Amino acid sequence: MSDDEEILNPDEQDLKGTSKDPELIFLPEKSREIYFRAYNNFNKWRVENGVNALSETVLLSYFMHLSHTKQPPTMWSIFSMLKATMNIKDDVHIENYSELITFLKGMQVGHNPKKSKMFTLSDIDKFIKEAPDILYLGAKVILIIGINGGCRTNELMSLTVDGIEKHSDTLLLIKLPNSKTSTDRSFVVRSTEYLQIVEHYQSLRPPNAKTDRFFVQYHKGKCSGQPMGRNKIGGIPRDIATYLKLPNPQDYTGHCFKRTSASLLADSGADLSSLIRHDDIRPGTSRHKR
Repeated sequence: MSDDEEILNPDEQDLKGTSKDPELIFLPEKSREIYFRAYNNFNKWRVENGVNALSETVLLSYFMHLSHTKQPPTMWSIFSMLKATMNIKDDVHIENYSELITFLKGMQVGHNPKKSKMFTLSDIDKFIKEAPDILYLGAKVILIIGINGGCRTNELMSLTVDGIEKHSDTLLLIKLPNSKTSTDRSFVVRSTEYLQIVEHYQSLRPPNAKTDRFFVQYHKGKCSGQPMGRNKIGGIPRDIATYLKLPNPQDYTGHCFKRTSASLLADSGADLSSLIRHDDIRPGTSRHKR
């Protein structure tokens, strides 16, 4: 999967009716709405194209349509989600569609995932010190937490207000729920300057915000009660690279913070155990692709 591609990019609002659908218990709890979004996107395509049938030919046509805009790993993810939802909702078993699976396997041939570019320590320091807060305060906080914790986009999006704990003037404890390994994790930020930046952002949060998500929209010195979505947070590295006038800012994707953090940790002489803990990998398990 290319680093700059998100799987499905769900909206911030809940899908109507899915929270009350008893069939949801058969789908992964963390991803139910995304599964149903994949299913709804497929049905929307059917309506737009006047297709009533559910057959291998229809699914093959749909995935051919997706192939113009989606990378092979994303298409496999959509296949997996449609397999689960169509099994439940329509009693259709697309895992038996041999031509469709052959097509998806063929799409993978020659596919080379593109990795995100990384920031240097001087890039980070320059942005923190020079970028005007009135425009970039939210991006600075995302950068600080993202780099210190080696965070993925979904982790930053899921961070809650209660997940930020100040323990001293130089130590901030960050607790991340539901990381990719389904294990909660935490890390610390040790810097008076960074703490002040985070606290400044916190102070601007509307007291009547209806979301408990930590990152809310920031615009011209003000925070709104609207939570930042996956696309907004995933685009922050590109915005930072653009401000710094780095070459090809579009190559700084949502995976940038995790890759940068791991690189800086390795450059500091950290041992393998530290790197494994930092990357949310347990000894004896395969490494997650970034």
